[in-house]
Amino acid sequence: MVRRGGLLLAEEQIPDPALLNLDTMKKFRIEDVDRISELPEAILHHIFSFLPFKQVVQTSVLSKQWERTWRTYPVFEFDASVFNLDSRDRFLDNKQFLRNPEFVSFIDRCISCAIGSDVKELKLKLFTYGYEWYNLPKMVFCAKSIDLLELEGCKLKLPSKVKLSCLRKLFLSRVYADDQVIETLVGGCPLIEEMSLSDCRGFKSLELFGLDRLNDIKILYNTGVQLYNSGLQRVVIKVLNVHSLAFVGRLFDACEINVAYCKNLKSLSLSSSSIKDEWLCNLISKLPHLECLYLGSCHKLESIKISSPSLKELRIYGCEKLAEVNIDTPNLSFFNYSGDMISLSSNALALSKVDLFLFRKNFYTLWHAKYIELLVQFRYCSEILNIQVVKDEDVIVPIELRQTLPSPLSSGIHLNLPIFTIPVHFSIAKVVDSLLWIAPHVKTMSILKYCHSSRSSFEFQYKKQIVYEGASASCCKSLPVSCWRHCIQEIMVEIMDESKQGRNKIIKRYYLEGSDMYEKIDDLCRFSDTKSA
Repeated sequence: MVRRGGLLLAEEQIPDPALLNLDTMKKFRIEDVDRISELPEAILHHIFSFLPFKQVVQTSVLSKQWERTWRTYPVFEFDASVFNLDSRDRFLDNKQFLRNPEFVSFIDRCISCAIGSDVKELKLKLFTYGYEWYNLPKMVFCAKSIDLLELEGCKLKLPSKVKLSCLRKLFLSRVYADDQVIETLVGGCPLIEEMSLSDCRGFKSLELFGLDRLNDIKILYNTGVQLYNSGLQRVVIKVLNVHSLAFVGRLFDACEINVAYCKNLKSLSLSSSSIKDEWLCNLISKLPHLECLYLGSCHKLESIKISSPSLKELRIYGCEKLAEVNIDTPNLSFFNYSGDMISLSSNALALSKVDLFLFRKNFYTLWHAKYIELLVQFRYCSEILNIQVVKDEDVIVPIELRQTLPSPLSSGIHLNLPIFTIPVHFSIAKVVDSLLWIAPHVKTMSILKYCHSSRSSFEFQYKKQIVYEGASASCCKSLPVSCWRHCIQEIMVEIMDESKQGRNKIIKRYYLEGSDMYEKIDDLCRFSDTKSA
């Protein structure tokens, strides 16, 4: 079999091109070798799915069956070339189209054709601006075949009764709809499983109830489109089987949120919300299956208590007034915190990964002491600790504190440190020294320097006897274990060029040992930075 113009033809049916003449070409008709017409419609639709829509239409001339079948294909795509326009900007200009009756009529006919063909997925995205909206035909809300509806830049006006009996997924972005429209729309989707509202406007209250299959809800009103401030004031969700809920409000806007009825909630994300300490504590106590909690830019949180035996993942980001966090989460495995220094109390005994991004607004002398107190809470972290600071010198614990305080972390973890700016006299060896005091006998350490696009990775081999017993090294006498200079047997150093991708990365590997390992680290890293620059 060979392929000619998208058709599979039997080789014995194709004349030798050298023997072809006008008479034989007339006798040799495409109908004689048409295998496509024998294929079922479902298989042809599957073939279409591998082709761009434009090619689907173009190749319809290959077969009568192909031409009939493409008209029932459930995927339609249009771009500027369809309308013979000079530029994409004109195609996206609402003044050019939403005020043009011919264009609106064209969209209406496309939608009507799709619904008449029992379309299953209907996606309509119009890049509108200002107060220009496309009025979606009411027939859409009575289409029993649709199981996914995605709309952007539309205004919704509903019939007296919505009958989207097969709809499972509803995604609305920059859509205008009032309170009654939203209530009627959702009420007409009894099988809905996933719902997303992004930067919509027109309604002030959202109440969801009686939707037994709804398990994923996203309400997003802070995605960068300042014009579409909906003025949402109230969200009430009384859906027992919801597993995932994400709410992104507008910073400093007050919105009442009631989700306590969602007893089976596993993932909860609250961002730019005006929630308060007591409200959060009470809510979490009513969610016995909660596994993931994300709190971002919640400006009214100051001192929170999170008690949950089921919680496995906790992320806190940009809550600028937050000063104290108390977590009673014995099964927590991942903790991510980004913000100013906080006072943390934790009994998270199952931590496998910790991400810390610490930045201090004001300089104060006790910052490093607070930093050590914070790290102590992660002494049971068993695998990975990522530490990131704004000023690189913040990660280096002063010598006087190391001489008076015990190391905050246990042995055996993997440490990662990204560095964004390098001071003139910055020393990688000093960073290694400080990190090895923070976590004695760490397994591996990775230092990524963004300014040079290089990564230095260290793997340590320790002497069998790591507890200091000698009398000659005075630096070890006050420590529970020997400092790294006296207990490390060998260091494997790998230096990579992060500006490269995959196998193109330059990897150099060195093995260091002996009393001058400290000086060699700086020499190697300084040399790699010079070459990458």
